[in-house]
Amino acid sequence: MILNLTTNIPKPYQPTKRFRNLVTNHVLWVLLCLFAGCATHVPVPDAYQALDAGQHAMAYRIAKQVYHAPNSSIGSADRHLAAYAAGLAAYRLKQYTTAQRYLESATGSSNRHLSGDAYATIGLIHHRLGRLHRASNAFIAASKRLSGENRAKSYYFAAVVENKLGSTAKAMTYLTLSKSLTRDHALKQRINLEQNQTGFTVQAGAFRSQSRAHDQVKHVNQRAGTQGIGRARLVQADRGPLTLWLVQIGHFSTFATAERARKLLHLPDTRVVPRF
Repeated sequence: MILNLTTNIPKPYQPTKRFRNLVTNHVLWVLLCLFAGCATHVPVPDAYQALDAGQHAMAYRIAKQVYHAPNSSIGSADRHLAAYAAGLAAYRLKQYTTAQRYLESATGSSNRHLSGDAYATIGLIHHRLGRLHRASNAFIAASKRLSGENRAKSYYFAAVVENKLGSTAKAMTYLTLSKSLTRDHALKQRINLEQNQTGFTVQAGAFRSQSRAHDQVKHVNQRAGTQGIGRARLVQADRGPLTLWLVQIGHFSTFATAERARKLLHLPDTRVVPRF
C-alpha cells in the first residue's frame, strides 16, 4: 500500500492473524466471565470482531468495560489487550485524547507486538494533531518493540515526521534503517521518494488541462502578491497514461514554514507537498 503521508496519516497497524487469535482467546473469555459468570452459552460480541465489522462504538464500550473490571476479575495481560482495543476503537471514532489514554496503558504490555502497535498508533495521533516531535518519539518507541515490516514502517513514519521538522540528518538515518529492513516494493518506492526530497512546496491544484493550470497560476500569483512566497509555477507530472499539470509555489525547508505560506494565500484546496 502506498501512503500519502504528506497530507494524510496512515491507518493504524493491523494486528497479525496470530495476534488476533491471542486477542480472541483472552478477551472473549474475559467478556464471557464478566457478563455471564463464565456461562459460555451467553453470546457476547468480541471487541475485535466489532472493530472488524466497523462497529467502533460497540467495540469501545466492550473493551472499556473489560479494562475497568475489578482486579480480581481480570489479569494484567487481559487488561492490556482491552486497553489496546479501547484505544484503537476510540482512535477510529476520532476521540484522540481518549484513544491516547488507553493506548498509553497498552504500551505497558509484555507483548512486544501489542505495545509496539500501541506506540505506533499514539504516533499517528500526535501526527494528526500536529505534535510532530512527540509523533517521532512514539514511532521510534514502536520500532524498538516491533520487528520485520512493522519495524520498517515505524522507521519510515519517523523519517517522514523528521523531514517535516527539517531534521534532514535524522530523517535520512531512519530511511536507511527502514530500507534495510523492508522487502515491500511499495515501501521502498516511498523511501526513495523521501530520500530525494529537497523540501516542501505549496500545491494549489492539479489539472488535466494545461490552459486551466495556466489560469490558476495567474490567480495564485495575484493572491501571493508581495507576501514573499515567490511566483507560482507549472510542474508536469505523469501518472501512468495520465499527464497532470501541478500548480505549485514556494520552496521551504520545513513543513511548518510551508504551512504558514499556504495560509497566507487564503486559497481553498491548497496543501503542502514534498518538493523533489
